[in-house]
Amino acid sequence: MAHRWEPPSPAEAVPPPRQGAASQGKTEAVRPVRVPPSAPVAPPWAARWRMRRHLDRLARELRRAGWSSLTRYEESPPSLRVFAARVPCVGETVTVVAGPGKAWWFRSSLGHRIAPCSDVVGAAWEIAVLLTPWVAAALTPRRRGAP
Repeated sequence: MAHRWEPPSPAEAVPPPRQGAASQGKTEAVRPVRVPPSAPVAPPWAARWRMRRHLDRLARELRRAGWSSLTRYEESPPSLRVFAARVPCVGETVTVVAGPGKAWWFRSSLGHRIAPCSDVVGAAWEIAVLLTPWVAAALTPRRRGAP
């Protein structure tokens, strides 16, 4: 009779709990955790509100141009995922950053400034120019025998 493989039960898949001092009813020593100086700081509430407002305006303009987008406001900083509906795996994540002269800019996931937030139409056009070749390549059928 052949042995039949069965997936592990959830109880077997979860490792046993650590046997630390807290699990034994004792107190644990608190150790300080150092935060690196280069760690990003969450923007203040007013800045997060302004970022969401700019991203909402960009999302509306991109929707008019035929692109799909998902807001990710729970992240820090807030971001907007832009993609073509037929190819959701190809896209760009856009954030808003403060630029020179206290101006707000749209920034790509590569860190490049796309356009100032005052130029929403220009930013949507730049994103479309960036994504169109990738989407076209993803939608082009591959030839038989091609690598």
